[in-house]
Amino acid sequence: MLSLDHYYTIFNMKDLQVFINNILDIFITKKSLPKDVMNDFIAYFYITLDKEIKSNKSELLKNKYIKIRKNGLIYIIANKEAILANIRKKKVSK
Repeated sequence: MLSLDHYYTIFNMKDLQVFINNILDIFITKKSLPKDVMNDFIAYFYITLDKEIKSNKSELLKNKYIKIRKNGLIYIIANKEAILANIRKKKVSK
């Protein structure tokens, strides 16, 4: 599982892009339709952060992970085509 501890201070878009790219590196799906792939990725992103939120006792870290999750989902929806292209490229290279 990806350790998210060093990402709790994401404040700018470039850091958010790096974070999402790291999630993309470990994301795997068997789906082939773009809509299904994107839904799987959004669910994976959400669940990954939700586990971190639930496992942390610090309210400060929980709030930061909630912020990362919210901003990340907004970013993913806004950049859906680029993310799908990255997923396709990763599948082809395997």
